[in-house]
Amino acid sequence: MGAGLVLVRSSVVVLATALLVAPSPAAGGDPAAPLAHPVIYVAQPPVDLGPTENGTYPRYRGFGAPIVRVTGANLLRLDPSGTVTNLTKRANAAIRNPDVSFDGTRVLYAMALAQDGRWQIHEMNVDGTGDRRVSRDWNFNDLDPAYLPDGRIVFTTDRRKVVDPYLGLPSAQLHVMNADGTSITQLSSDPGGESSPTVTASGEVSFTRWDVKIARGEEPDPLDVSRFLVWKMNPDGTNNGHPVFGSHAVRDFGGGFFQAREIPDGTGRFVATSTHDFYYLAAGSLVRLDPAGDQDAHRAEVLDRSFDGVWRDPFPTADGRLLASWSGTPTFSAAAVAGGPASSRGFALVVTDPDGNGRRVLHDDPDLWEWEPVEVAARP
Repeated sequence: MGAGLVLVRSSVVVLATALLVAPSPAAGGDPAAPLAHPVIYVAQPPVDLGPTENGTYPRYRGFGAPIVRVTGANLLRLDPSGTVTNLTKRANAAIRNPDVSFDGTRVLYAMALAQDGRWQIHEMNVDGTGDRRVSRDWNFNDLDPAYLPDGRIVFTTDRRKVVDPYLGLPSAQLHVMNADGTSITQLSSDPGGESSPTVTASGEVSFTRWDVKIARGEEPDPLDVSRFLVWKMNPDGTNNGHPVFGSHAVRDFGGGFFQAREIPDGTGRFVATSTHDFYYLAAGSLVRLDPAGDQDAHRAEVLDRSFDGVWRDPFPTADGRLLASWSGTPTFSAAAVAGGPASSRGFALVVTDPDGNGRRVLHDDPDLWEWEPVEVAARP
């Protein structure tokens, strides 16, 4: 387990010299200030390193994928007063991908029941009432839901039964559907698969795609590296021909950018995590990305340069701060949590300034990991 962290941290050192640059100044966002709005997040038991559904390369328990699922998760809400409310109250579920509606009243999320249940999209009010299942087909896995401005939902699904060209395992492609789960329309057919769709200020959908460069039956080009890159498309699937960030980065960068979200400051920049290890729970360095300008000049800004831990799921708040999941643990395993010191207990919910400084812990359950925070606030 420890070797995984060494690999990531050594990769961070390489990236810091070849791809990553120091942050530019950012305004506002005192991490010591009280929360302005509630935060909804996923609390789940610890996950062992390896090919799980929570990794950088997630596989979905659908048509024979050899993956591991950790149940016992719930969707929780942390109020500015410090009160924590369990919204889902499930005993044997896996939960992920919360997304709050534009008016701040409802939340979408993905849930799978027990070890063999399919991932299905649900919606509820932010107070936990009115839960309903949006997905309508138990034969497929539907994940990564996000609200579109026209009321529809963009999400990823394995219903097209596409396998990736690297491992030959199920991948998920972007689709849209009505708010009631009807009229499902495919947006992408890329076999590498996609994740983490969000809506930008321009109305486009940003997402991470595994940009696979190795084709079966061909000798791979050692300079052409498969990477997880940031893409954008229109909500109808058009304008989807090239990554918006990362494709022209130095060739010794073989990892990827995950959980990228546009920063609501009018600059068009994103905050994301950057990691190298294939199965490292999509955790790594906290970075800021600017898709503007010449792609040959693109560099990712490292925000937290202390390198004393790893990050997941950065979320820019309306008041200029960053919510995130952070861990300073040397190992990631279920066994490391029981009876271990606080430093070995995995991921906590934190808030920082826009540059990842002044990290303050908002909530840290010693028995659970806090992932995927989203702010409960109205937004344009």
